[in-house]
Amino acid sequence: MAGKHFHAGDKELNVDDFIRKGRPSHQMTMDREGMRRANLAVVLKAIVLSGPISRAQLTKLTALNKATVTNLTDELLETNWIRMSGTNRGPVGRPQELLSPNPAKGVIIGAEINVDHVKVLVSDLSGRERIVSKVERALGEITFGESIQLVGETTRSALKELDLSPSSVLGIGLAVPGVVDERKQLLVAANLGWRRQDVQRLLRAELQDLIHPHVIIAIDNEANLAAIGEQVYGPLGSLENFIYLSGGPGIGAGVMVNGHILRGAHGAAGEVGHITIQPDGPQCECGKKGCWQVYVGRDTLARRYAEKMRAAGREAVGPLTHLDIRSLSNAGDKNAVEAMRILGHYLSVGLGNLVEMYDPSAIVLGGFFAEMYDDDFGELKGEFVDWLMDSFGRNVDLRAAVKGQNAAVWGAAGVITGLLLQDPRS
Repeated sequence: MAGKHFHAGDKELNVDDFIRKGRPSHQMTMDREGMRRANLAVVLKAIVLSGPISRAQLTKLTALNKATVTNLTDELLETNWIRMSGTNRGPVGRPQELLSPNPAKGVIIGAEINVDHVKVLVSDLSGRERIVSKVERALGEITFGESIQLVGETTRSALKELDLSPSSVLGIGLAVPGVVDERKQLLVAANLGWRRQDVQRLLRAELQDLIHPHVIIAIDNEANLAAIGEQVYGPLGSLENFIYLSGGPGIGAGVMVNGHILRGAHGAAGEVGHITIQPDGPQCECGKKGCWQVYVGRDTLARRYAEKMRAAGREAVGPLTHLDIRSLSNAGDKNAVEAMRILGHYLSVGLGNLVEMYDPSAIVLGGFFAEMYDDDFGELKGEFVDWLMDSFGRNVDLRAAVKGQNAAVWGAAGVITGLLLQDPRS
């Protein structure tokens, strides 16, 4: 199953395969220069993922000979991709110099447009977070172009706060809440009413004062990128079959199958929030009735609690967040307990469907789902196994996202890092 292909200049790079396997997956002409470029990418990735690391350790890790590793690391030092970072003194022999990614090489931007906010992460090659900036805004009230402008403003503000120049930006990844095709066009964002937006063109135009014309830009669905973020920066690196379920006003999934994001013919494979739960159910923003997200969305929880309060002859005090309702439930508020029970019921129904469809090893609950259950999924799992065909699904590991609400921006940054490491001479 092929992974998503991002285009950088005249190169086509299979990012999913690179992140998973650690070898360049695009076709190079394997003359001497082509082989050197491929080996340079292998060595740089090994240093980024495993540094600080010595040349001797690199020789063992990459299976390249000692002279080749020395020549390649010298080139990476000269071009500022890596730096010396101390020595490793063993029990015998001379101390070995250690090599690490060079944070001075530049920064990587991971950005996200979601239903109610724009977020920007600035990180470096070593995966170190420099800053995360979030601007809350009801994006359904503005145009897609204005949302892109907000990404630009937030990025400029973050770089200014860090006292970084635009020339320090190595690449930008953007997560969007909708279906993205292979040309980086947003086909539809049902929860925002956006259709047919040329994300690549608009973003590059907005950021033209910040980036070099050839700086890499990658666009993808926010749940897909969150799944990649959890795999690259979380504990899921060894798992090849898992689902990241994004919970917010809408519901989306990043489905990892055999080590690759499942995309489908049009990039819409993860739009699980629009699976029909009740054919005659409430209207969804997508135009259908009874979609899963109508029953388990964040706003639905608050609305359901308010309805229960009114039915009991009371009114909820002020606008309540999902965390407020969780606290009320923990304190024994019967209406909050019931609202949480119904949320868990419909979430279990959908989770059971996902297990039947994709047979994952794990389901990672992100967004507000992770906050609602606080790593305690016993009751939730106890119900969702009742919706399974056979016992194998009972072994599915339910867990909260390690990167929490920032999983998508970390995934966006991770994709850019993968692209940069593919060809350090680009």
